[in-house]
Amino acid sequence: MTVVARGADGVNDMGWSGRGVKARFDRPARLWYKPRSLGVLGGGQVMYAIVESGGKQHRVEVGQRIAVERAWPGVEPGGAVTFERVLMVRDDDRVKVGKPTLAGATVKGTLLRQLRGEKVIIFKKKKRKGYRRTRGHRQDLLEVRIDAIEA
Repeated sequence: MTVVARGADGVNDMGWSGRGVKARFDRPARLWYKPRSLGVLGGGQVMYAIVESGGKQHRVEVGQRIAVERAWPGVEPGGAVTFERVLMVRDDDRVKVGKPTLAGATVKGTLLRQLRGEKVIIFKKKKRKGYRRTRGHRQDLLEVRIDAIEA
């Protein structure tokens, strides 16, 4: 089921091309774009870490839920996971940066569920030859809740 998203004033939210922005209700929520938490340490700074998983870098805080590519085979939902490649940690009074990773730093989390990303359509065409191929792909993802940042 698709619907056209409406703005705060009830008017269609039209883009540059004049098409309405589509909102779909049959796919999982975008957990990886969730706003960061409001927990602050002394001085108004939030403790966070930058970790690498699946070739991508994620900025994580304690209590945040993120979706990462499958990196831990055999782990069931509810199991503990560990991010070993921690690139940077920011705590209340200092920033620690690794070269390229921090020695002894880990980020621990809990696997909440397995899910799949949005479908990506791959369309190939060669003009005037009658060649058209359509393929689709959905990435397997894991939803992880960050429990602790140890540096």
